[in-house]
Amino acid sequence: MNELKINEETSVTFQANEIVINNYERLEGLVENAAQKYSSLVVSEETIKEAKKSRAELNKLKTTIDNKRKTVKRAYMANVKNFEVKMKSLETKIDPVIKSIDEKTKELDEIQRQEKADKVQALINEMAPNYEIDSRTIEIEKSWLNKSTTMKKIAEELKDGMLARQARATQLANDTQAITKYAESKGVEPYGWIEQLKQGQDVPYLLSAIDNAVAQKQQAERVEQAKVQEEATHQKQIGTNIVDTNSGEVVSRKVTLELTVTDTTAKLLAKFLEKNHIDYRKVD
Repeated sequence: MNELKINEETSVTFQANEIVINNYERLEGLVENAAQKYSSLVVSEETIKEAKKSRAELNKLKTTIDNKRKTVKRAYMANVKNFEVKMKSLETKIDPVIKSIDEKTKELDEIQRQEKADKVQALINEMAPNYEIDSRTIEIEKSWLNKSTTMKKIAEELKDGMLARQARATQLANDTQAITKYAESKGVEPYGWIEQLKQGQDVPYLLSAIDNAVAQKQQAERVEQAKVQEEATHQKQIGTNIVDTNSGEVVSRKVTLELTVTDTTAKLLAKFLEKNHIDYRKVD
């Protein structure tokens, strides 16, 4: 790389960062004298013409100073701009090479990351069955593909994660069994409660919720039964029909149906009739 260093033969020659104003002290003295000369000038109707003349002379002096400043600055900046153009031109010759190296480096990095991803996936496929986990459900962490992350560290993190996941699965299975048994003991379907459990709801809450649901159902049944009993006080059986004596409406009638069903369907039908408080009997 020594060949790429800018040595003394190719160094840049420039003056020190200083612009010298020759006889500055003398020029400064002239300006101060001019400023002092007119600083005590009194402006009145009698001196207005003289004051305007004095102001014109001071503006002329100021303009001369400012023009000189701009002239020197332009010359100085022209050299700087010319220097920058040449140096930038040199840089542009290097930029494409740097870009090419960057692209090739990124390509190699991507190849290496993919190779490591394949190794990590193989490790997951090997470890997952030991913890009764589907390897397809495990995502590869981005940090695992970094060069600084060793396969040993990845294996340790996978083990910890799989153990935690296995423990959660065991706990869910136990909780599912507990909720199912409790729901069935209360005469309610467990499916909805199990879904809430899977979504993160805790067991004590669900047990209490099942109790509340059963209590509400029982209360609704008591209300319905009380309503039926109340209605029965003004109902009378006439033939095969039961008639409301207040309104004269037929509130129920006996219907004979002949059904051909399987044993399973018969059980489901019986549950439906009982749930809806419909009396029935089996006729041989």
